[in-house]
Amino acid sequence: MSRREQPYLPLYVMDFLTDEKLVECSAESTGVYIRLMCLMHKSEQYGAILLKQKDKQTGKQIYDFACKLMRQMPYDIETIERSLTELLNEGVLSMDGDVLFQRRMVRDGKLSDTRASAGKRGGQGRGQKNGARAFASRFASDFAQAKTEANAENEIEIENEYEIEDKSEDEDNRDIPKEENISLPAREKMSQLRKYGQYGWVKLTDDQYERLQRELGDAELQRCIDYIDESAQITKNKNKWRDWNLVIRKCSRDRWGLSVKGGAAPGRDQPHSAEFKPSTGFRKAESS
Repeated sequence: MSRREQPYLPLYVMDFLTDEKLVECSAESTGVYIRLMCLMHKSEQYGAILLKQKDKQTGKQIYDFACKLMRQMPYDIETIERSLTELLNEGVLSMDGDVLFQRRMVRDGKLSDTRASAGKRGGQGRGQKNGARAFASRFASDFAQAKTEANAENEIEIENEYEIEDKSEDEDNRDIPKEENISLPAREKMSQLRKYGQYGWVKLTDDQYERLQRELGDAELQRCIDYIDESAQITKNKNKWRDWNLVIRKCSRDRWGLSVKGGAAPGRDQPHSAEFKPSTGFRKAESS
């Protein structure tokens, strides 16, 4: 199901409350913004409002947009025009030609359409081939070109030269059910891994990615993916990483790839790669 067909609007609460651009806007503009996101959620182009030829009455884009939106909002035209101007000036909304849009909604809409298309084709493949294993293999071949080992169990630990002995890993994963207690449809869903990163080493299910996105935020999640993916590429996955969801959480928790003040050596859980120097701006770890 594509995002526009869903009966609810995904709202990332912390991002909304801490948005530096939106904080600069008035309460009046914030109210108009929330109403506008609801309209963009049901728009033909997800996250965008198109100013059609019939809507161009005065030649002033913001005023014409206000006239168009006034028919679908409980506000007068002056309030809407004033709010649109402020939201555009602060960078909360963007305008490209005759299109008014919210960048994150447009990005999320494209991602949702891609996943819906992938799911549809995957379902057709399942009808042609019996069994969960055949379905997972076709899905991976069409959309991720993953290796067969990508369908590993969700409980596999990181098998690097540092044996993780502390029990914090168990606490981080206490909500993850054991595979023997998971139904066959749930296992199929878990096996639908997608590749992330420039080299495609990091593999996550949609649910794992969305959960990490909520818990770590977009910037931190992308940093960890880029660091882990490039590290695995350079070392040919010398650390034998397989449970990428767990590796990403550990990367964020232990601050892998970030500079250490005072020249101190990284912690014992830092991935073993003395020569590794990511091209994304992370410094090489100094040896103790």
